[in-house]
Amino acid sequence: MQLGELQSQLERFANRGVKVVALSVDPPAHSRSMIRRMGLEFTIASDESQDVQKSYRVQNPETQELALHAVFIVGEDGRVFYRKIASRRPKSQELLDAIDYYQGNYPVADQPMKHDGTIVAFPTNDFQAILELSTNAVLPASIDPGLLMPMIDLIRRGDLDDATVGYQAVMQSLADSHSEQQLLATAAWFALTTVSLPDEAVLTGRALNQSLLRQKELRQKELRQKEQGKTNQTSNQTSNQELDAVQKDLDTLRATIRKNAVNWRLRSAKTMLRSYRELSLAALQR
Repeated sequence: MQLGELQSQLERFANRGVKVVALSVDPPAHSRSMIRRMGLEFTIASDESQDVQKSYRVQNPETQELALHAVFIVGEDGRVFYRKIASRRPKSQELLDAIDYYQGNYPVADQPMKHDGTIVAFPTNDFQAILELSTNAVLPASIDPGLLMPMIDLIRRGDLDDATVGYQAVMQSLADSHSEQQLLATAAWFALTTVSLPDEAVLTGRALNQSLLRQKELRQKELRQKEQGKTNQTSNQTSNQELDAVQKDLDTLRATIRKNAVNWRLRSAKTMLRSYRELSLAALQR
């Protein structure tokens, strides 16, 4: 996870009695400089000798000078109850969900349920990500895109931590005058602009949304007819045919999304969207 994104969520970890420590193979002087530059308020320990990464078996097999991206959450009894090694970097909400689960406070009403044994933040999958990005990524008229372009440029140059700190500052400046819906729409716009999904992906996402809305409409219509006693064999047959047609469309669209997920960079889009949604929500909670 990015240090700037972690800093933005630090209070939420502290409220759960959790101490955050980052570990770096860099010398202390390098870490002190980064702490000052980014305004970090948690400990960054030095593991120049790589003793810790060796004991946790997270040395990078491609270069022994670096460690794999890894997160470990340790309980008061010393037992590691959550770990994420390599693959993608987890976001703060995933870690907070894991802590809440360990402490017996998860799930709560306004958070997604556990999915396939892994606690994750919204969006939990590629389908949710493409729906959010293709239908809700409209920057509110009251927000100047010029405020966000410097952070987009930083991300494109690979300066993810500085971009996170900058985005966090912008969200905090907007939080008092904008609603949660507006800030989440801004996060979706920011993620879509940064990742640059192809037009085909956006159009597919919109088609998926339309089919889902049509399916919901047909099911509600069917339910109303049953409640009013207006159903008969003909109407039931028509309703089933319409639902079958919509389901075929949905199956085709989902297959298209699965097939093109890598080319459309949906994994990156999903991760980016999670991160900036969290930063937007954190600004409202201050």
